[in-house]
Amino acid sequence: MDNSNNDQVFHSSNIANQTLAGSAADPFTLTDKEKKRQEKQVELNDKRMRRATMRAAKKAERTAKFAAFRQRLGHWRKSNPLVFILSSVGASILILAIIIGASWLIVSQITREKATTRTANNNIDPTDYISVNCRCAKGSQAYNDLKEDYDMAAEREKRIIDNFDNKTATPFQTIEFINAVIGSGYLEDTYDSAGNLNTVKAFDNYNQRIQTANITNDDQKALLELYSLSIYNTAKQYNQTLEKLFNYIPENMFDGTKYIYYSISYEAYKGLGYTEKADSIAKILESIPYGSGSF
Repeated sequence: MDNSNNDQVFHSSNIANQTLAGSAADPFTLTDKEKKRQEKQVELNDKRMRRATMRAAKKAERTAKFAAFRQRLGHWRKSNPLVFILSSVGASILILAIIIGASWLIVSQITREKATTRTANNNIDPTDYISVNCRCAKGSQAYNDLKEDYDMAAEREKRIIDNFDNKTATPFQTIEFINAVIGSGYLEDTYDSAGNLNTVKAFDNYNQRIQTANITNDDQKALLELYSLSIYNTAKQYNQTLEKLFNYIPENMFDGTKYIYYSISYEAYKGLGYTEKADSIAKILESIPYGSGSF
């Protein structure tokens, strides 16, 4: 009987045993160099994973802080709605003033560098508010640049007024509309020497702004009339505010107008010390989608 097959099987078995034993002949056994390379790779992977984990943790922390800030800001806005409205109006006006002021400074510097020997006072037209503001001659480059800024601001306000729809406007857009029509400064000359607000003069100034803006839409006029009641709050005549608000039915209002109504109402009750009533109104304000964006 030929034993060559048995010898072949035996030989294969020996190779298998050597492989399992990890002999030097094992082609799958790692060399020291390969082991070090593999260990180094594992170490690098661990470092990368730790760095990725730290970055993710820092990002999560920043996200949590930003979310907490937004929550605090939202809570403050809803707890002080009228203050937020006034601050929003003020911020918009301040930004516009900064833009115009920066433009004026630039053109003023250019004009100063190119100025002739004539004094500035000789160039100013006291009957033209742009000439007075830029302290430059009417028709000069500085005058024309500042006039362009004023025209752009007026065009934006006109666009806001023309596109405003009381039925679909968000509270944000409603406040933007009021800002475009009324702006600020209408109370500047309405205080007496004792610091008391003259409401009659304040309403006169307020209504003059409406006439200047040429507001003819009845819904817009009604909204502006409602917002004018905030003058009583400014004068701390809170009972007068509530007496006027009694004539309104907030359930029939659209979101933007409703937000203004409850904001004024909230300030009046808060001013009178009716905390529980003010808190209940604050919850209503929270339920109204504030919205964002512009026209």
